Amino acid sequence: MWLLNTVTGSFVPTGSSLRPRYAILSHVWAPSGEQTFQELRLLDPSTGLRDASVKIQNCCKFAHALGYSRVWIDNCCIDKASSAELSEAINSMYLWYAEASVCLVFLEDVSDDDDPRSPYSQFCRSKWFTRGWTLQELVAPKEVLFLSRGWRLLGTKSDLAEIIEQVTKIPLSILLHTQPLSAFSVAQRMSWASGRETTRLEDEAYALMGIFDIHMPTLYGEGRRAFIRLQEEILMLNPTTEYLERSQLLLTDSPREFYPSSAITSAPMASVAHDLGPHLDFVPEILFTSYGARVRMLLIPFKLGSSLVTHVAVLSCRNVEGDALVLLLRPQDGEPVANRFFVGNRRFLQHIRLTTLHGVRDLGALVGPPVIREIYIPYVYSSYPLVNPLVVPETNTVPARSHLSCPCRVVLPAGVIEHLNNNGYAVMWNSTRAYTNECIEVTSHTDYSASHGVLEPSDFDSITLQHNDYDLQIVLFPARGTHWRSASLNACVVGACYEGCVLTKGAFTVESWDGFSKGFRVGALSVQLTFTPCMNDLYVLDIRVASLNV
Repeated sequence: MWLLNTVTGSFVPTGSSLRPRYAILSHVWAPSGEQTFQELRLLDPSTGLRDASVKIQNCCKFAHALGYSRVWIDNCCIDKASSAELSEAINSMYLWYAEASVCLVFLEDVSDDDDPRSPYSQFCRSKWFTRGWTLQELVAPKEVLFLSRGWRLLGTKSDLAEIIEQVTKIPLSILLHTQPLSAFSVAQRMSWASGRETTRLEDEAYALMGIFDIHMPTLYGEGRRAFIRLQEEILMLNPTTEYLERSQLLLTDSPREFYPSSAITSAPMASVAHDLGPHLDFVPEILFTSYGARVRMLLIPFKLGSSLVTHVAVLSCRNVEGDALVLLLRPQDGEPVANRFFVGNRRFLQHIRLTTLHGVRDLGALVGPPVIREIYIPYVYSSYPLVNPLVVPETNTVPARSHLSCPCRVVLPAGVIEHLNNNGYAVMWNSTRAYTNECIEVTSHTDYSASHGVLEPSDFDSITLQHNDYDLQIVLFPARGTHWRSASLNACVVGACYEGCVLTKGAFTVESWDGFSKGFRVGALSVQLTFTPCMNDLYVLDIRVASLNV
C-alpha cells in the first residue's frame, strides 16, 4: 500500500514496518465514485495535486497545515487492481487507522455553521454515522477531527464523545480508549454495527474484522457467506455461548440480528454455573461440523405446559440486572432425548425465547438437575425451504407456519396471566377452575358449518376472564379449513351473555390473521389475541385487554 505526499501528490510505498507519521482520511464515498490509485498515477507529476479531486486536494492541504507530509486515503492509496494488495489492505485497515497520528473525518453533509451539540444538528444526522466502514474508523484512532463540508473544524472525538455515544451507542470508554475492545462481549460489539450499511454485502463482514482482531481472506462475490465466515473465526477464538441469545441458529447472516444484544454482557461460565452448583464449572466449547455446530452447554430439563418436556440452556452472559440468562431449546426431530436442537425464535414472545434463570419458572417447571452436554445446533441459513415446520424464515414478516391445525394444544404463559391479573381479571379454564400453566387441549372436531354456523358450549374449549363487572370468553375451536383432511384452529372473543355464538365462516380462522393476531371489540373493550407457533402442535397465546373509553 501507499502513502500520498501532501505537497507533491506523489505516492510513497510503505513496505517498511516503520511508517512515518501520517494523517488518515475517513469519509463517505460519493455515489459516482472517488478518484482511484490508477487515475491519480496517470496525472502529470509536474502539476502536483492540481488535477486531483477537490476532496483529495483539501485533505492534503489540511493535513499539511497540521504538519503532516504524508496522508493515507482509502480510495486512492490502495491498488485495487491487485487482489493481494486489496486483501492485505482490508485485513490491516484497522491497524492503519489505529497507528495514524490523526484521523480527519470529512462530513460532506454537515454545513460550516452547524452546532454538533444541538439535538437536531446535521452532525448527529450525518450519513457518516450509518456506514459500515466508518465504525472502525471512529473506534481505532485516538485523535479524530470532525470537519464540515467547507473543511471547518467542528470538534474532536474527545470533545464530542458524549454526543457520539448517543448517536452510535458505542460506550465512552471505547471512544476514549479507556477500555480495550476485548472488555466488551462479541454480541455487544456486533450491536454497534447493527444499524450500519455497506455498498457490498461482503463488506458487512470485512469492515468488522479489526473490531474482533480477525484476519481472513477476502472473497468478493461470496455474498452473505462472508459474515458467516467472520462469525466462525470469532467463535473459534472466543467460544462463548452468549452468542446464542438472538437467533434460532448459531450464526446469523447480518449484524442487524445483534441490535438487542447491547443490553447483554458476557460473564465467565464459572460464575454463571456457580448459581446452580459449584461442581458445574466447565469450559464452553464450539466445534463446527457437518451436522451443525457442536456446542458444549449446561442444560436443564424443562417442562412446558402439562406434558411437553424439553431443555433450557444456560448462557455465559447476564442482563443489566446481573441475572444469568437461559434459552429455550427446541428438538430438531421432536425428541428431546436427541442431541440436535434449534435455539431461540424471532417470532416467540420474549420470555419464551430468552429469559433469566429465575424467570424461566414463569413459563414452566425445571424438572431435573443441570447437566453438561454436547448438542448440535444448525449454524447457517439454507438457501432452500427446510422441511422442519419449526424453522423460522429469514424475514420477520413471514409466519413460522402458514397452517395452525387441530387437534392442538394452547398454552397461556405465566407472564400473560400476571398481566391479566394486574388488570383485574381472574383467568379460568372452561369456567370451572383457575387456570394454571397447563396446555389447553383443543381436540373437538365439530364442523360449525354443518350446524348452520352455531356453536354450543359443549363444542369448544374456552378461557374465561372474570372481572368484577363482567366476564369475557376466549373461545377456541377447530373447523374444517382450506387444507385437505385437516382442521384449522379458530378463535374469537364473546361476552358473558353467551347463549350460542353465531360465527361467520373463515373470519375466526387464526391462520388467516395478519401475524396470527386479531383484535375483537366486545362492548367498550378491545381484546387482542396473538398466537405464536411453538413446538409441533403447541401454540402460545397472548391476550391484551384495553378499554375503548380511555
